Amino acid sequence: MSRSMKTITLVAVLALFATACDSSTGSETTSSTTTEATTTTAAPTTTTTVAETGGGTTEDLPDGIARVHYRNPDGDYIDWVLHAWEDTTETVTWENGLPPTGEDDFGLYWDVGLADGAATLGFIVHRGDEKDPGPDMFLDITEQGRSAFIVSGDTTIHPTAEAALGGGTMAQGTEEFGQGGPLADGFARVHYTRPDGEYGEFRLHLWEDTTESVTWENGLEITAGDGFGVYWDVGLQDDWEQVGFIVHRGDEKDPGSDMFLMASEHGREVWIVSGSDKIFTEVPDLQALPDGDIGKAQAYWPSSAALAWAIPDGDAEYRLYHSSNGSLELNAEGLVGGEYATLTVDDAGLAADVTAKFPHLAGLTALTVPTATDVDALLTGQLAVAAIADDGRVLDATGLQIPGVIDDRY
Repeated sequence: MSRSMKTITLVAVLALFATACDSSTGSETTSSTTTEATTTTAAPTTTTTVAETGGGTTEDLPDGIARVHYRNPDGDYIDWVLHAWEDTTETVTWENGLPPTGEDDFGLYWDVGLADGAATLGFIVHRGDEKDPGPDMFLDITEQGRSAFIVSGDTTIHPTAEAALGGGTMAQGTEEFGQGGPLADGFARVHYTRPDGEYGEFRLHLWEDTTESVTWENGLEITAGDGFGVYWDVGLQDDWEQVGFIVHRGDEKDPGSDMFLMASEHGREVWIVSGSDKIFTEVPDLQALPDGDIGKAQAYWPSSAALAWAIPDGDAEYRLYHSSNGSLELNAEGLVGGEYATLTVDDAGLAADVTAKFPHLAGLTALTVPTATDVDALLTGQLAVAAIADDGRVLDATGLQIPGVIDDRY
C-alpha cells in the first residue's frame, strides 16, 4: 500500500472517530492529517479512496468540493499552484494561487471549494507565468462531475486517472497508432496535427543531436496518437543542444522549411500544426489559430487592376496586406505587422486579356485593387491576401505570386 493510500485510510478512521465524539459531546470536530507527501482534510461524513496505481481511480468527494489532479511525467511538482475562477468559493490571485492540497500516485491535486449550484470551474495549473498545458481550462460540473485529471502538455480534462494515463479521446485518424505514455528521460516529443486526419504515411526526418538513425526514404515512424494528433518520440544525445527535423510524406514536406528543436528555447516537447512553421512549446488552442499560411503563395497578382484567388466559403472582407520591412505575421491575433487595402469582388471575373495570358487563373475569383493603390511601392515589400470574417477572424490567408503584375508594370 502506498503512503498516500495509508494516509487517506488513516484520515477516514480519524473522521469516523471524530463523528462519534460529536455525537456524544455535541461539539464540532474536524480531523486532518499531514504527511511529508500528502495533506488531506477529512469531512465528517465522506472518505476518499485512491487506487494504489494511477489507473482505476475512484473518488467520493466531500460535498461542495471539486478535485483537480495534475500529473507531470518529469515528476517536477515544485511551486505549482492552481488559479481558479467562475463558480468557486476560493479567493486567489495570479500571484497567490491555491497551493496543492496533497499528492497521490497520480500526482498533485487541489481540493477547490464550490459555490452553491456550481456549474463551471475555470482553472489553470501554473508556476509563476508558466502555464501547463497553457489555455484556460473549464470543468463542466454538470456534465463532467467534480473530478478533473490532467496530464502535463495535454488540454484534455479526463474524468479518471485511467483515462488520463491512457491518453483519453483520440484525434481523428490517430486510432491506428495506439496510445502512448509519459515522455521518457532521454527523449524529445514532437506533436503534429493536421485537419484532414490523414497521418498514415508521414514520417519524421532528423539530424544533429539525436540518437535516431534515419534516411529520407526511411524516416522515423509515428510513435503514437493522442487528443492533439500524432507524435514522435526522438532519442537525444547526451548534452544535446538542437535537433533538426522535417515532417514529410515522401517528398511532401509540412510545412516545408527545416525546423529546429532547441533545448534552450523549446525544452523536450513541442507541438506543430500542419501548414505552419511555428513551433509551440504549449498545446496551441486550435480554435484560436487563424487558417492559412502567408509563407505559401497560393494567390496571384496577374495585372495591376486585380488579384486572383480561390477564396474560402462564406461571407468575408478581402484585404491586400503589405509591409515594407517584411514584418507580416499570421498568429492567434490575426494577420499583423503591416497595413492593408480593402479589395472588392468583381463578379465579372478577370479581364479577358488576363485569362488569355494566364488561362489557369480563369476559374479563380477576381479581387479588384483600389485605383489609388501605389502598386509599385507595394511590389517592393512583403505581400499577402486575407479573407476576414465579420468577427475579425482570419478565414484564410496566403502569399502572392507577382510575376504577372511585374510584367504588367514594367
